[in-house]
Amino acid sequence: MDNLNTENFFHVTSEINYIHKKDLSLQKNFNTNKIKKSWTNFLDFKNMKYSQLIPANKNEKIFFANYTGTVKAINIYTGTKIWEINLNNLFIPHKKNIKLAGGIGVSSSDINYIYMGSEYGIIYALDINNGKLIWKQKTLGKILSIPQSTNYGVLIIYTNNGFLQALNEIDGSIQWTKKINNEVFNTYKYDIFFVKIFSDKVILIDNKKNVIALSVYNGETIWEQSINYIDHKKNNLFYSINEKKDVIVLDNKIYVISKNGYLFCLNSESGKILWINKSIYISKILYDKNNLYAIDQYYKIIAINLHTGENVWIYNQKLIRPNYRHFAIYHKYFIFLDQNKYVYQININNRKYIKKEKINISGNIFFMNIFKNYLLIIAKSGKIYSFNL
Repeated sequence: MDNLNTENFFHVTSEINYIHKKDLSLQKNFNTNKIKKSWTNFLDFKNMKYSQLIPANKNEKIFFANYTGTVKAINIYTGTKIWEINLNNLFIPHKKNIKLAGGIGVSSSDINYIYMGSEYGIIYALDINNGKLIWKQKTLGKILSIPQSTNYGVLIIYTNNGFLQALNEIDGSIQWTKKINNEVFNTYKYDIFFVKIFSDKVILIDNKKNVIALSVYNGETIWEQSINYIDHKKNNLFYSINEKKDVIVLDNKIYVISKNGYLFCLNSESGKILWINKSIYISKILYDKNNLYAIDQYYKIIAINLHTGENVWIYNQKLIRPNYRHFAIYHKYFIFLDQNKYVYQININNRKYIKKEKINISGNIFFMNIFKNYLLIIAKSGKIYSFNL
Protein backbone atom coordinates (compact mmCIF):
# COMPACT_ATOMS: atom_id res chain seq x y z
CA MET A 1 0.00 0.00 0.00
CA ASP A 2 1.33 3.41 -0.90
CA ASN A 3 2.13 5.66 2.02
CA LEU A 4 0.07 8.79 2.38
CA ASN A 5 2.17 11.68 1.04
CA THR A 6 0.24 14.89 1.34
CA GLU A 7 2.82 16.88 -0.64
CA ASN A 8 1.85 14.99 -3.77
CA PHE A 9 -1.87 15.51 -3.32
CA PHE A 10 -3.69 17.87 -5.61
CA HIS A 11 -5.36 20.48 -3.44
CA VAL A 12 -7.85 22.77 -5.08
CA THR A 13 -6.92 26.30 -4.05
CA SER A 14 -9.35 28.29 -6.16
CA GLU A 15 -13.03 28.01 -6.85
CA ILE A 16 -15.14 29.39 -9.65
CA ASN A 17 -18.08 30.64 -7.64
CA TYR A 18 -21.35 30.67 -9.47
CA ILE A 19 -23.72 32.20 -6.96
CA HIS A 20 -27.20 33.22 -8.01
CA LYS A 21 -28.92 36.21 -6.50
CA LYS A 22 -32.53 35.83 -5.52
CA ASP A 23 -34.60 35.67 -8.65
CA LEU A 24 -38.03 37.18 -8.08
CA SER A 25 -39.18 35.93 -11.47
CA LEU A 26 -38.29 32.36 -10.61
CA GLN A 27 -41.60 30.85 -11.60
CA LYS A 28 -41.52 32.54 -15.02
CA ASN A 29 -38.33 30.71 -15.93
CA PHE A 30 -39.81 27.24 -15.62
CA ASN A 31 -40.98 25.17 -18.52
CA THR A 32 -44.76 24.98 -18.46
CA ASN A 33 -44.87 21.35 -19.60
CA LYS A 34 -46.17 19.21 -16.77
CA ILE A 35 -44.52 16.11 -15.41
CA LYS A 36 -47.11 13.45 -16.07
CA LYS A 37 -47.83 10.65 -13.65
CA SER A 38 -47.52 7.40 -15.59
CA TRP A 39 -48.66 4.87 -13.04
CA THR A 40 -48.80 3.99 -9.36
CA ASN A 41 -48.46 0.69 -7.56
CA PHE A 42 -48.06 -0.52 -4.02
CA LEU A 43 -45.61 -2.74 -2.21
CA ASP A 44 -46.46 -3.47 1.40
CA PHE A 45 -43.66 -1.96 3.48
CA LYS A 46 -45.25 -2.51 6.87
CA ASN A 47 -42.96 -3.92 9.52
CA MET A 48 -40.02 -2.31 7.71
CA LYS A 49 -38.36 -1.44 10.99
CA TYR A 50 -34.75 -1.66 9.86
CA SER A 51 -34.48 -1.82 6.10
CA GLN A 52 -36.04 -0.97 2.79
CA LEU A 53 -34.48 -2.62 -0.21
CA ILE A 54 -33.10 -0.65 -3.14
CA PRO A 55 -34.97 -1.71 -6.33
CA ALA A 56 -33.29 -2.79 -9.57
CA ASN A 57 -34.24 -3.08 -13.23
CA LYS A 58 -33.50 -5.38 -16.15
CA ASN A 59 -35.28 -6.35 -19.38
CA GLU A 60 -37.95 -3.64 -19.02
CA LYS A 61 -38.86 -4.87 -15.54
CA ILE A 62 -38.40 -3.15 -12.19
CA PHE A 63 -37.92 -5.41 -9.18
CA PHE A 64 -38.99 -4.48 -5.65
CA ALA A 65 -38.67 -6.31 -2.36
CA ASN A 66 -39.44 -5.63 1.28
CA TYR A 67 -38.12 -6.70 4.65
CA THR A 68 -40.82 -9.31 5.18
CA GLY A 69 -39.98 -11.28 2.01
CA THR A 70 -42.34 -10.00 -0.67
CA VAL A 71 -40.66 -9.67 -4.08
CA LYS A 72 -42.47 -8.15 -7.04
CA ALA A 73 -41.70 -7.52 -10.73
CA ILE A 74 -43.46 -4.60 -12.43
CA ASN A 75 -43.53 -3.55 -16.08
CA ILE A 76 -41.41 -0.41 -16.34
CA TYR A 77 -43.77 1.27 -18.83
CA THR A 78 -47.22 0.43 -17.48
CA GLY A 79 -46.70 -0.38 -13.79
CA THR A 80 -48.62 -3.64 -14.16
CA LYS A 81 -47.54 -6.55 -11.99
CA ILE A 82 -45.74 -9.32 -13.86
CA TRP A 83 -45.22 -11.65 -10.91
CA GLU A 84 -45.06 -11.64 -7.11
CA ILE A 85 -43.67 -14.09 -4.56
CA ASN A 86 -43.49 -14.18 -0.76
CA LEU A 87 -40.28 -15.91 0.30
CA ASN A 88 -41.32 -15.83 3.92
CA ASN A 89 -44.17 -18.27 3.25
CA LEU A 90 -41.85 -20.73 1.53
CA PHE A 91 -39.31 -21.24 4.30
CA ILE A 92 -40.11 -19.85 7.73
CA PRO A 93 -43.86 -19.35 8.16
CA HIS A 94 -43.45 -19.61 11.94
CA LYS A 95 -41.29 -16.49 12.03
CA LYS A 96 -42.51 -12.92 11.69
CA ASN A 97 -40.48 -12.16 8.56
CA ILE A 98 -37.59 -13.32 6.44
CA LYS A 99 -35.59 -10.10 7.01
CA LEU A 100 -34.42 -9.27 3.49
CA ALA A 101 -31.87 -6.45 3.60
CA GLY A 102 -29.75 -4.10 1.54
CA GLY A 103 -30.98 -4.23 -2.03
CA ILE A 104 -31.64 -6.31 -5.12
CA GLY A 105 -28.75 -7.50 -7.26
CA VAL A 106 -29.21 -8.22 -10.96
CA SER A 107 -27.12 -10.63 -13.04
CA SER A 108 -24.75 -8.84 -15.40
CA SER A 109 -24.44 -11.80 -17.76
CA ASP A 110 -27.00 -13.75 -19.78
CA ILE A 111 -28.20 -15.41 -16.59
CA ASN A 112 -31.59 -13.86 -15.94
CA TYR A 113 -31.56 -13.95 -12.15
CA ILE A 114 -32.04 -11.42 -9.37
CA TYR A 115 -30.44 -11.81 -5.95
CA MET A 116 -31.37 -10.77 -2.41
CA GLY A 117 -29.62 -11.32 0.90
CA SER A 118 -31.09 -11.44 4.39
CA GLU A 119 -30.20 -10.75 7.99
CA TYR A 120 -30.28 -14.53 8.53
CA GLY A 121 -27.27 -14.79 6.19
CA ILE A 122 -29.19 -16.49 3.37
CA ILE A 123 -29.03 -15.33 -0.23
CA TYR A 124 -31.82 -16.09 -2.71
CA ALA A 125 -31.72 -16.28 -6.52
CA LEU A 126 -34.98 -15.82 -8.45
CA ASP A 127 -35.78 -16.10 -12.15
CA ILE A 128 -36.56 -12.59 -13.40
CA ASN A 129 -39.23 -13.87 -15.80
CA ASN A 130 -41.50 -15.64 -13.32
CA GLY A 131 -40.12 -15.16 -9.79
CA LYS A 132 -39.34 -18.85 -9.38
CA LEU A 133 -36.78 -19.61 -6.69
CA ILE A 134 -33.68 -21.04 -8.39
CA TRP A 135 -31.44 -21.54 -5.38
CA LYS A 136 -30.69 -20.32 -1.86
CA GLN A 137 -27.39 -20.42 -0.02
CA LYS A 138 -26.31 -19.92 3.58
CA THR A 139 -23.37 -17.52 4.05
CA LEU A 140 -21.12 -16.60 6.97
CA GLY A 141 -22.96 -13.49 8.17
CA LYS A 142 -25.81 -11.05 7.70
CA ILE A 143 -25.98 -9.83 4.10
CA LEU A 144 -26.60 -6.11 4.35
CA SER A 145 -25.10 -5.06 1.00
CA ILE A 146 -26.48 -5.39 -2.53
CA PRO A 147 -25.22 -8.64 -4.13
CA GLN A 148 -22.90 -7.78 -7.00
CA SER A 149 -22.87 -9.82 -10.20
CA THR A 150 -19.71 -10.11 -12.33
CA ASN A 151 -18.95 -11.08 -15.91
CA TYR A 152 -17.14 -14.17 -14.67
CA GLY A 153 -20.10 -16.21 -13.43
CA VAL A 154 -19.65 -15.37 -9.76
CA LEU A 155 -21.76 -13.30 -7.40
CA ILE A 156 -20.06 -11.24 -4.69
CA ILE A 157 -21.60 -10.65 -1.26
CA TYR A 158 -20.22 -8.81 1.79
CA THR A 159 -21.35 -9.84 5.27
CA ASN A 160 -21.73 -7.75 8.41
CA ASN A 161 -18.94 -9.64 10.18
CA GLY A 162 -16.40 -8.78 7.50
CA PHE A 163 -16.48 -11.75 5.13
CA LEU A 164 -16.39 -11.34 1.37
CA GLN A 165 -17.77 -14.41 -0.41
CA ALA A 166 -18.05 -15.40 -4.07
CA LEU A 167 -20.93 -17.66 -5.13
CA ASN A 168 -21.51 -19.49 -8.38
CA GLU A 169 -24.35 -17.65 -10.11
CA ILE A 170 -25.80 -20.85 -11.57
CA ASP A 171 -26.21 -22.94 -8.40
CA GLY A 172 -25.14 -20.71 -5.48
CA SER A 173 -22.16 -22.86 -4.48
CA ILE A 174 -19.45 -20.89 -2.63
CA GLN A 175 -16.30 -20.45 -4.71
CA TRP A 176 -14.09 -18.62 -2.21
CA THR A 177 -14.22 -16.72 1.08
CA LYS A 178 -12.07 -13.80 2.23
CA LYS A 179 -11.95 -12.29 5.72
CA ILE A 180 -11.67 -8.52 5.44
CA ASN A 181 -11.39 -7.50 9.11
CA ASN A 182 -12.32 -8.66 12.59
CA GLU A 183 -14.82 -5.94 13.46
CA VAL A 184 -18.55 -6.61 13.40
CA PHE A 185 -20.56 -3.95 11.63
CA ASN A 186 -23.49 -2.22 13.27
CA THR A 187 -26.61 -4.08 12.10
CA TYR A 188 -28.49 -0.86 11.49
CA LYS A 189 -25.86 0.92 9.36
CA TYR A 190 -26.77 -0.51 5.99
CA ASP A 191 -25.03 2.24 4.05
CA ILE A 192 -21.50 1.26 5.14
CA PHE A 193 -21.34 -1.84 2.96
CA PHE A 194 -19.67 -0.73 -0.26
CA VAL A 195 -18.95 -3.29 -2.96
CA LYS A 196 -18.34 -2.50 -6.63
CA ILE A 197 -17.20 -4.70 -9.50
CA PHE A 198 -14.74 -3.29 -12.03
CA SER A 199 -13.29 -5.56 -14.71
CA ASP A 200 -11.80 -8.53 -12.81
CA LYS A 201 -11.62 -6.70 -9.47
CA VAL A 202 -13.87 -6.41 -6.47
CA ILE A 203 -13.65 -2.88 -5.04
CA LEU A 204 -14.86 -2.42 -1.48
CA ILE A 205 -14.53 -0.04 1.45
CA ASP A 206 -14.15 -1.52 4.89
CA ASN A 207 -15.38 0.03 8.14
CA LYS A 208 -11.97 1.63 8.72
CA LYS A 209 -12.41 3.57 5.48
CA ASN A 210 -9.79 1.64 3.51
CA VAL A 211 -10.38 1.06 -0.19
CA ILE A 212 -9.46 -2.52 -1.10
CA ALA A 213 -9.20 -4.23 -4.50
CA LEU A 214 -9.40 -8.01 -4.66
CA SER A 215 -9.34 -10.56 -7.45
CA VAL A 216 -12.74 -11.80 -8.66
CA TYR A 217 -11.16 -15.20 -9.32
CA ASN A 218 -9.82 -16.07 -5.86
CA GLY A 219 -10.35 -13.12 -3.48
CA GLU A 220 -6.65 -12.35 -3.15
CA THR A 221 -5.85 -8.73 -2.26
CA ILE A 222 -4.43 -6.75 -5.19
CA TRP A 223 -3.98 -3.45 -3.37
CA GLU A 224 -5.23 -1.50 -0.37
CA GLN A 225 -5.35 2.26 0.15
CA SER A 226 -6.38 4.32 3.17
CA ILE A 227 -8.56 7.40 2.67
CA ASN A 228 -8.72 8.25 6.39
CA TYR A 229 -7.08 11.58 5.71
CA ILE A 230 -7.34 14.30 8.37
CA ASP A 231 -6.51 17.87 7.41
CA HIS A 232 -5.40 19.47 10.67
CA LYS A 233 -5.67 22.92 9.09
CA LYS A 234 -9.41 22.51 8.62
CA ASN A 235 -12.29 21.91 10.98
CA ASN A 236 -13.11 18.21 10.57
CA LEU A 237 -16.39 18.58 12.41
CA PHE A 238 -18.13 15.89 10.35
CA TYR A 239 -15.27 13.41 10.43
CA SER A 240 -16.83 10.76 12.67
CA ILE A 241 -20.49 11.58 12.14
CA ASN A 242 -21.54 10.51 8.65
CA GLU A 243 -20.64 7.46 6.63
CA LYS A 244 -20.47 8.06 2.87
CA LYS A 245 -21.89 5.54 0.46
CA ASP A 246 -21.05 7.02 -2.95
CA VAL A 247 -18.41 5.08 -4.89
CA ILE A 248 -17.97 5.48 -8.63
CA VAL A 249 -15.70 3.29 -10.76
CA LEU A 250 -15.19 4.83 -14.19
CA ASP A 251 -12.50 4.60 -16.90
CA ASN A 252 -9.87 2.92 -14.70
CA LYS A 253 -10.43 5.40 -11.89
CA ILE A 254 -12.21 5.08 -8.55
CA TYR A 255 -13.93 8.10 -7.02
CA VAL A 256 -14.82 7.84 -3.36
CA ILE A 257 -15.71 10.16 -0.47
CA SER A 258 -13.76 10.03 2.79
CA LYS A 259 -15.40 10.39 6.19
CA ASN A 260 -14.46 14.06 6.39
CA GLY A 261 -16.08 14.79 3.03
CA TYR A 262 -13.03 14.93 0.76
CA LEU A 263 -13.26 13.46 -2.72
CA PHE A 264 -10.49 10.99 -3.59
CA CYS A 265 -9.55 9.73 -7.06
CA LEU A 266 -7.61 6.45 -7.13
CA ASN A 267 -6.04 4.49 -9.94
CA SER A 268 -8.02 1.24 -10.20
CA GLU A 269 -4.96 -0.81 -11.16
CA SER A 270 -2.62 0.27 -8.37
CA GLY A 271 -4.73 2.10 -5.79
CA LYS A 272 -2.43 5.13 -6.10
CA ILE A 273 -4.11 8.40 -5.12
CA LEU A 274 -4.25 10.59 -8.21
CA TRP A 275 -5.86 13.64 -6.64
CA ILE A 276 -7.96 14.87 -3.72
CA ASN A 277 -10.51 17.62 -3.83
CA LYS A 278 -10.53 19.11 -0.32
CA SER A 279 -12.37 22.33 -0.96
CA ILE A 280 -15.80 21.26 0.31
CA TYR A 281 -17.54 18.75 2.54
CA ILE A 282 -19.05 16.37 -0.01
CA SER A 283 -22.07 14.25 0.81
CA LYS A 284 -22.92 12.81 -2.62
CA ILE A 285 -21.37 12.37 -6.07
CA LEU A 286 -22.79 11.68 -9.53
CA TYR A 287 -21.27 11.95 -12.97
CA ASP A 288 -21.81 12.35 -16.69
CA LYS A 289 -19.31 12.08 -19.58
CA ASN A 290 -17.76 15.45 -18.74
CA ASN A 291 -17.62 15.93 -14.98
CA LEU A 292 -18.26 14.63 -11.52
CA TYR A 293 -21.00 16.48 -9.68
CA ALA A 294 -20.59 16.76 -5.93
CA ILE A 295 -23.20 17.90 -3.44
CA ASP A 296 -22.09 19.54 -0.21
CA GLN A 297 -23.81 20.08 3.13
CA TYR A 298 -24.75 23.65 2.19
CA TYR A 299 -26.83 22.52 -0.82
CA LYS A 300 -24.22 23.63 -3.37
CA ILE A 301 -23.63 21.63 -6.54
CA ILE A 302 -19.97 21.51 -7.64
CA ALA A 303 -18.82 20.32 -11.06
CA ILE A 304 -15.38 18.69 -10.77
CA ASN A 305 -13.09 17.73 -13.65
CA LEU A 306 -12.88 13.93 -13.85
CA HIS A 307 -9.17 13.94 -14.67
CA THR A 308 -7.65 16.74 -12.58
CA GLY A 309 -9.99 17.20 -9.63
CA GLU A 310 -10.31 20.91 -10.33
CA ASN A 311 -13.57 22.69 -9.62
CA VAL A 312 -15.16 23.65 -12.94
CA TRP A 313 -18.04 25.61 -11.41
CA ILE A 314 -19.99 25.93 -8.19
CA TYR A 315 -23.74 26.44 -8.17
CA ASN A 316 -25.27 27.89 -5.04
CA GLN A 317 -29.00 28.61 -5.12
CA LYS A 318 -30.12 29.61 -1.65
CA LEU A 319 -33.79 29.61 -2.58
CA ILE A 320 -33.72 25.84 -2.84
CA ARG A 321 -33.39 23.43 0.07
CA PRO A 322 -33.21 20.11 -1.74
CA ASN A 323 -33.21 16.68 -0.26
CA TYR A 324 -30.02 15.59 -1.99
CA ARG A 325 -30.51 11.97 -1.06
CA HIS A 326 -32.97 12.03 -3.97
CA PHE A 327 -30.94 13.40 -6.83
CA ALA A 328 -30.23 12.18 -10.39
CA ILE A 329 -28.82 13.26 -13.74
CA TYR A 330 -31.01 12.85 -16.80
CA HIS A 331 -29.56 13.87 -20.16
CA LYS A 332 -28.25 17.39 -19.45
CA TYR A 333 -30.38 18.07 -16.38
CA PHE A 334 -30.07 17.77 -12.63
CA ILE A 335 -33.31 16.40 -11.27
CA PHE A 336 -33.98 16.47 -7.55
CA LEU A 337 -36.70 16.80 -4.96
CA ASP A 338 -36.82 19.43 -2.27
CA GLN A 339 -38.22 18.88 1.18
CA ASN A 340 -41.65 20.13 0.09
CA LYS A 341 -41.90 17.54 -2.73
CA TYR A 342 -41.20 19.91 -5.59
CA VAL A 343 -39.32 18.40 -8.54
CA TYR A 344 -36.59 20.67 -9.91
CA GLN A 345 -34.85 20.38 -13.24
CA ILE A 346 -31.73 22.49 -13.78
CA ASN A 347 -29.67 22.64 -16.97
CA ILE A 348 -26.16 21.41 -16.23
CA ASN A 349 -24.56 23.52 -18.96
CA ASN A 350 -25.85 26.95 -17.94
CA ARG A 351 -27.29 26.29 -14.45
CA LYS A 352 -30.65 27.77 -15.46
CA TYR A 353 -33.98 26.63 -14.07
CA ILE A 354 -35.94 24.58 -16.55
CA LYS A 355 -38.81 23.36 -14.43
CA LYS A 356 -40.16 23.36 -10.91
CA GLU A 357 -43.25 21.35 -10.22
CA LYS A 358 -45.14 20.12 -7.19
CA ILE A 359 -45.91 16.40 -7.34
CA ASN A 360 -48.61 14.62 -5.40
CA ILE A 361 -46.87 12.08 -3.19
CA SER A 362 -48.14 10.88 0.17
CA GLY A 363 -45.72 10.20 2.99
CA ASN A 364 -41.97 10.49 3.33
CA ILE A 365 -39.79 9.43 0.41
CA PHE A 366 -37.54 6.38 0.62
CA PHE A 367 -36.11 6.19 -2.92
CA MET A 368 -35.85 8.19 -6.13
CA ASN A 369 -34.15 7.32 -9.40
CA ILE A 370 -34.63 7.41 -13.15
CA PHE A 371 -35.29 4.26 -15.18
CA LYS A 372 -35.53 4.71 -18.94
CA ASN A 373 -37.53 7.96 -19.30
CA TYR A 374 -39.38 7.55 -16.02
CA LEU A 375 -38.84 9.21 -12.67
CA LEU A 376 -39.48 6.51 -10.08
CA ILE A 377 -40.30 7.48 -6.51
CA ILE A 378 -41.04 5.14 -3.61
CA ALA A 379 -42.66 6.43 -0.43
CA LYS A 380 -41.94 4.81 2.91
CA SER A 381 -45.59 3.79 2.99
CA GLY A 382 -44.87 1.42 0.10
CA LYS A 383 -46.60 3.51 -2.57
CA ILE A 384 -44.69 3.48 -5.88
CA TYR A 385 -45.01 6.44 -8.27
CA SER A 386 -43.78 6.71 -11.85
CA PHE A 387 -43.63 10.03 -13.72
CA ASN A 388 -42.95 10.46 -17.42
CA LEU A 389 -40.11 12.91 -18.05
